[in-house]
Amino acid sequence: MSGLHARWVACAPASSRRPSRRHHKRTEQLVQTGPFRTHSGSPVRAAVSLRWPHEWRRFAPYASPFEDATMSTMDDSVSIVQVAQQARQAALLWQTLPAEAKDQALLAVRDALAKQREAILAANRTDLNDAEALCQEGKLDRVLLKRLDLNGAGKFDTLLAGIDQLRALSDPVGRVTLATELAADGLELYRVTCPIGVICVIFESRPDALVQIGTLGLKSANAVVLKGGREATATNQALTAAMRQGIERSLGPRYTNALQLITTRAEIAELLKLDQYLDLVVPRGSQALVRYIKANTLVPVLGHADGLCACYIDDEADADKAVRIVVDSKTQYPAACNALETLLCHRRAMERGVLGQIAMALWQLNVELRADDAAYAHLRHLLSTAANGSGYDRYLKKATTEDWDTEFLDYIMAVRVVDSPEEAMAHINEHGSHHTDCIVTENAATAERFLAGVDAAGVYHNASTRFADGFRYGFGSEVGISTNRIHARGPVGLEGLVTYKYRLYGQGHVVGDFATGVKQFTHRPIPARWRPEWVALSQQASQMMHHGP
Repeated sequence: MSGLHARWVACAPASSRRPSRRHHKRTEQLVQTGPFRTHSGSPVRAAVSLRWPHEWRRFAPYASPFEDATMSTMDDSVSIVQVAQQARQAALLWQTLPAEAKDQALLAVRDALAKQREAILAANRTDLNDAEALCQEGKLDRVLLKRLDLNGAGKFDTLLAGIDQLRALSDPVGRVTLATELAADGLELYRVTCPIGVICVIFESRPDALVQIGTLGLKSANAVVLKGGREATATNQALTAAMRQGIERSLGPRYTNALQLITTRAEIAELLKLDQYLDLVVPRGSQALVRYIKANTLVPVLGHADGLCACYIDDEADADKAVRIVVDSKTQYPAACNALETLLCHRRAMERGVLGQIAMALWQLNVELRADDAAYAHLRHLLSTAANGSGYDRYLKKATTEDWDTEFLDYIMAVRVVDSPEEAMAHINEHGSHHTDCIVTENAATAERFLAGVDAAGVYHNASTRFADGFRYGFGSEVGISTNRIHARGPVGLEGLVTYKYRLYGQGHVVGDFATGVKQFTHRPIPARWRPEWVALSQQASQMMHHGP
């Protein structure tokens, strides 16, 4: 093996503290670990006031990530501090597992989910019935109801297929990304990928997200503490129980705490204070949620914000492509964070009929357009002259200032006419959420200018914004879509859930020899590949997995 993608299997060092449990002996003999330690750093506490941001009230009162629930999957005797400590201990165990052990655990998780399909779907139907009643009472947004459904055709099979795809991906842990000879007599430096540690993910509805996030965590050897919305409590509990059962059958009970579910506002509020145990928080929700979490925790936050996506139709756009891309971006799944919310059309493209073609295609699918003055006048004239125009009157309205900053998550879209690509880029950079934006044009130079000038995690040329997805990118699945500018950006899959550490191998080297000139640094690049002893340890681990010691 060679190249920057060579991997190192992080087999654990020998230790006097050998696991004593008789069951699952083969696996645990690969994972001999020393005493558990808390995460290094000062145990500083933040004074946290966890009040519900006003912006969340469109999901009031049941969909708030901090909303109280009547049930909890945690034993009442287990405090939230113990949950965090257990997650830390589980993370230390998982980071020593070879890739094969993690993949076997994922297979066991998949099998457990498949065996408990009917019970999980029954729990989901219970959640759906309760959520429907809340929607009728005006206490829950119907956007969340759409995301909650796990009983739809093929949804559960897709969930299982995602685990299969994830298992097929290479292990993100132990890859050598840099190797340097510091001295010619055997002093070598390696930069090797490793897990982040303990990750807390807060998400709304979408119980399939629990499986995606949980399995990504296991594959990347991270422990994950999950907090879903109250509207999905029964489904999330059923999914979590099945997944933990699979982990226990594969590796043993000590490993199950790499996946934990908490359900109440008080639990998550307390958890966010525990920066000595948590390494990362990933809030999947609105910009208000992301900003609020960042302001109320010392734990680093990987922001998964609103999906206020825009498409710019250039004056050199192909009309057929424009119609297909806009219709797909808006209507393929309107409740998704990568669905289109704003359409910007060049004035000349409007004048040659492109905007009208797009509008007619959207109106046929019951999409409401909220247009600025220029677009409204043009489309109103179109309706007055079209043979069937009068039937679509109710789908054309004048835009308000708020519409440019609104994530509709519905069959509604804001439309504005612009006079240049620069005006379109300025609008997107001011009003967008830095998620995913696209341009439709046949002018390659204009497209490249747009892709360079728009500040977003994903920028597309002649492609639907709906491609912004970890599964479609080939990442297996995703924890979320990050709009951060450091560490990870865009769909966060396995690569975004690892960091790195430096490993230095010497032969009794000391700095004094280099300071006095006895020895000289060479700083020579060497192949970024496994050292011979790593290969031997990997082979030994594989043999023990299959045959025992």
